[in-house]
Amino acid sequence: MILNLQPGIENAVSRTVSKEDIATIFGSEHMPVLASSRIIAFMEYVALSSVQGYLPQGYSTVGIEFQFEHKIPVTEGTNIECLSRLTDVSGRKMTFEISVRTISSEIANATHIRAVINEDAFERLIGDKK
Repeated sequence: MILNLQPGIENAVSRTVSKEDIATIFGSEHMPVLASSRIIAFMEYVALSSVQGYLPQGYSTVGIEFQFEHKIPVTEGTNIECLSRLTDVSGRKMTFEISVRTISSEIANATHIRAVINEDAFERLIGDKK
């Protein structure tokens, strides 16, 4: 499989922080702010969706590495935007620089590596682990 991906692919997705995104849902009783785990999931989604349309049918990507910095807290109802940029393609691995922001501040940033996988082979691997 030859990837026709080049660095520079960008994606931006906006959303509003909901009650389900707040750290109190995950057991951080006194932290009514956007949970780091939800930010990371949002970042992964934005990176994946930026390149999925470039991959051959039957292929996708999985996250394999994440370096993350959560800089400021935000509360329910805050509008946020996630921006991803593909910065490197090396074999099956793709590196992304990702930022989540409000209109005025960066909330978090990350360097994220994803690997291209054959979906059928991956499903067989998962089945073998059950």
